[in-house]
Amino acid sequence: MINVTQATPAITWKNPADIIYGTALDDTQLSATGSVPGPITYNPPAGTVLSAGQQQQLTATLTPNDNINYTTAYATALINVLDPTQKIVLTPTQKINQMITFIQGITTSGELDEKSFYELIAILNAA
Repeated sequence: MINVTQATPAITWKNPADIIYGTALDDTQLSATGSVPGPITYNPPAGTVLSAGQQQQLTATLTPNDNINYTTAYATALINVLDPTQKIVLTPTQKINQMITFIQGITTSGELDEKSFYELIAILNAA
């Protein structure tokens, strides 16, 4: 007699990007995928607003449609919930890109004429 045990499916789930306190969990954070078909439930569920804090644990549970050959699988991910008053530190490149985006949003009726606009973009890109 041969005993065949149920296989445990794999769940793929990267730690989600940091969020600001007040942001409700949604598909952006709760994005686990399973190696077999079946619903994935989350704890805490979508719509939950987590308190501010580092390394908060999220859990995904995959219940395979084929529960004869597969067992239920679990996975965890960690998320940081930032205090809204906490300053976000940008790299110099991120700061320059923000300035470029801002300046590109200024219309011709704004403070920069076309020639100045392109000169400033060239200077910022060179920086």
